Amino acid sequence: MQDFQHGPFRYHSEDAGATDQSGKLQWSVSYAGTILERRALCSDFEREELIDTFKRTIDRFITHARGQFQPVTITLERWNTRNNPIARAPVLHVPAGLSIAVPNRHSEYWVRLAGTRRCAPMPPENFLAFVREATPAPHAWITQFLRADVLTCDAQAWRAPSAWEVLHVIGKGSWTATSTAQAASMLGLAARTVSNYVTSGERFQTIQFSAWHTLLHLLGIKYMNSSPAHDDAPEAISECCRPEIALEI
Repeated sequence: MQDFQHGPFRYHSEDAGATDQSGKLQWSVSYAGTILERRALCSDFEREELIDTFKRTIDRFITHARGQFQPVTITLERWNTRNNPIARAPVLHVPAGLSIAVPNRHSEYWVRLAGTRRCAPMPPENFLAFVREATPAPHAWITQFLRADVLTCDAQAWRAPSAWEVLHVIGKGSWTATSTAQAASMLGLAARTVSNYVTSGERFQTIQFSAWHTLLHLLGIKYMNSSPAHDDAPEAISECCRPEIALEI
């Protein structure tokens, strides 16, 4: 059996098909070039059996990645009622301009990074507008593994995602469990067109800006017009997850 991709994970036979004395092959599963687990497996394993064998490691990787994603909490309060905030909301990033200060009568309303002394004047309408822009989507943890230039809603700064990046979102093994056929139905496109978004080689087709952001929005990964929370490479994120899941068998 040849090496293959399942979602963003790569399954690889490390000894190019050679078996040891027990008739087993050394297989590994990796993410962004980082090996998560190695196993000696029977040479007659089918693809689905191989995926199932490494399932526990994949599940642990994803569980740890979810835990790594921690939105911050901001509160809205009146200047003289610090211990009784009017509103509280989880957001992807804090508003600009927060500093260590004491709310005072120069502004009736203040926004605060919960649990800290960092705050700034902010009227309720601005607080609501910021929360709408920065509220994390249900599956926002997936954005940790996608670069900011593929997440931006600025069409001029946007970079079309690679097939590997799209596989985080749709396709077999994707982290939303959304098939390309389902994605095609959501976008109103031909199934063949959408399958080409996750295919490497000559058949690969670049996903359009509008289609990509529609998928991110509808699948609860990143809402339209919300700002990326980071600019880390997926390799950096995987290194944070690896100590929790790496196995050598």
